[in-house]
Amino acid sequence: PLPPFAEFSENGQPPGLQPCAAGMDRPCRPPEPAVRQADGQPTGNCCYAFDMCGRIWRTILSNRLLSQLIIYGLLRKLRPIIPAILTRARFGEDCLEAMMAQGIDQYVIVGAGYDTFALRRPDLMEGLTLYELDQEATQETKFQRMRTAGIEIPEAVRYVRTDLTEERLQDALARAEFDFTRPAVVSWFGVTYYLDRDSISRTLTSIAQSMAPGTTVVFDYLADSAWIPSDARPLQERAAAFVARRGEPWLSDFVPPRPAPHSH
Repeated sequence: PLPPFAEFSENGQPPGLQPCAAGMDRPCRPPEPAVRQADGQPTGNCCYAFDMCGRIWRTILSNRLLSQLIIYGLLRKLRPIIPAILTRARFGEDCLEAMMAQGIDQYVIVGAGYDTFALRRPDLMEGLTLYELDQEATQETKFQRMRTAGIEIPEAVRYVRTDLTEERLQDALARAEFDFTRPAVVSWFGVTYYLDRDSISRTLTSIAQSMAPGTTVVFDYLADSAWIPSDARPLQERAAAFVARRGEPWLSDFVPPRPAPHSH
């Protein structure tokens, strides 16, 4: 059984990521402005987040005044979306830990980007083979930032260069010697919005047809606008406009499934 969606703190705020297990050996540099809950407590921290940022963001975050100007000024209207991003990440890692307790030892991150799981959670990596899938340019930028920060590439990570609009997921994993006879956890967060429905369907079909029984998939999607509460629609519109200006428009949304009736 999987864990509940995410446990919440007493003030009803999402808990954020688990503390960085590498933090005792590697202090954050420099201290990043933490995303905070209503009671002032940080919702999450990653001692590698700063290193994964590009040069412009590292400059901003290195200057307290400048970072406050950008984060609380120019990006103020987008800040409410951050707890959702932290919560989905925590949910995914909670699911992974639950499945590892049942013996699963393969973890696939589709659209991994600059994900730092392999660096943050050496406690879990001891029992895992991790497959990070993304496009070649993104992975090369990630490697460059890791080299600049003096971060060694983890041996238990297999970086798979792929474009899933052109290649099936099982074909990409086969190139990395993924074991299709054993179940895995597949994480697919923050990606489906940018894909058309056919690409999403092909990827999910690929997982269903090629992976072993017991495989768990955790992913998110953009809800159809009719399902978004009226007070949240301005935020959604601002976020959509923001990513579109960056050349990565949202391409798909879905009607959420209705909750199954409770039996008594």
